[in-house]
Order: sequence, then C-alpha cells, then structure tokens
Amino acid sequence: MRKLIFLIFTGVFTSFCYAQESREYQDFDDEVEEINKKRSYFGFVGGYNHTRISKENSARQKGGFYTGVTFERFLEEKVSYQLDLIYTQRGVRLKDHGTLFNPRQNDRISMNYLALSYIGKVYLDKLYLQGGMQGALLVAATDEVNGIKTSRWGDSSPYDFGLLLGGGFQLSPNFYFDLRGYFGLVSIHNEELELREQYNYNVSFGLGFKF
Repeated sequence: MRKLIFLIFTGVFTSFCYAQESREYQDFDDEVEEINKKRSYFGFVGGYNHTRISKENSARQKGGFYTGVTFERFLEEKVSYQLDLIYTQRGVRLKDHGTLFNPRQNDRISMNYLALSYIGKVYLDKLYLQGGMQGALLVAATDEVNGIKTSRWGDSSPYDFGLLLGGGFQLSPNFYFDLRGYFGLVSIHNEELELREQYNYNVSFGLGFKF
C-alpha cells in the first residue's frame, strides 16, 4: 500500500511540475506573440564591435562599441524587417613595431561611422535569423602612433557599404541578444589615392530593448 501511495504521489508531483513548466513556456510565447501583434515597435540597441581591416597583415583586431535606435515591423507572424540607425566604431590595432622599451602598443587606425541598416528577420521560436545591408557615413578617422593622434580624413573614403548576416535570441518579450557579422564592399581609402583596396570587417554582439 505504501509503495502504491508513493507511486501515485510521485506521478502527481511530476505531472504538476511538467504542467507548470509548460505553462511558463506557453506564457512566454504568448507574451512574445502579443508584442508581435503590435506589428511594429521602436527600441534601443548597443553592444561591442570586434573589428579588423582586410589585407592588413601587420594588424590585430580592434575593439569598439555601437549604440543607436531601431524600428521593426512584422510582415507576417514570424517575418519582419528592421531599420537600425547606429553610431559604430571600427578600425584596426597595429602590431608592435618598436623596441622593447618602446613597443608602440597603442598604434591603431580608428574609423567611426553613422550607419543605417536594413535587415530581414525570420523567427524560429525564441531564435531568429537575419540578413541585410548597411550603408554608413564616416564621421571621424584618425591614426594613432605612440599615443599621438593625426587625422586621416583626407585619406579615407567618406562612406562605407556592406552586407550583414547573423542571428539572435529572445531573452524576454522586450529584451533580446543580437549577433551580426559585417562584410564591407567599399574600400576604406579615398579613391583618388589609388591605394590597394581594403575593407571593414567586424563581428558585433549586444543587447536590444523593444517597446
């Protein structure tokens, strides 16, 4: 009899826990679906850039940040397009070329942009995939050698353009984690200088908030 009571109690408890977990998961999906029913929303994005410049052998990746505003509109329940207007830092950190006592660890090329992105998104439950394009205007460009900064504005292309590819994860109905790769298609150098073509590449990850 005790074994029977124990088995019944265990079965009821397990069923209750499973039902509670299913309900919480369903509640999350219902909240996300309710937000998506709004068809469109605004938000804020921000995060970290891991950047480099192609064909720059004596270089390392450079860190930076991006931040801005976003607008997303749903075309279908699981399909949307998104517009981002962000300030983003790009560039490259040069390898050491100095001596033991003068390693020049701060040598870098910094290029900052005001960028507009157009992205298509497909939602797969909490995950989503995304791809699109980005155009950007140069707002600052500097070379830094031994801690001394000089402008490279005249040597740089005033704009940038490239492709975006990535994905993300819905952390809650309002917050999400975003991961993107950017592949530049326009040389960073001024066309009049006739230098070899080099392009911006970067991987960015950050958080977004929508309402």
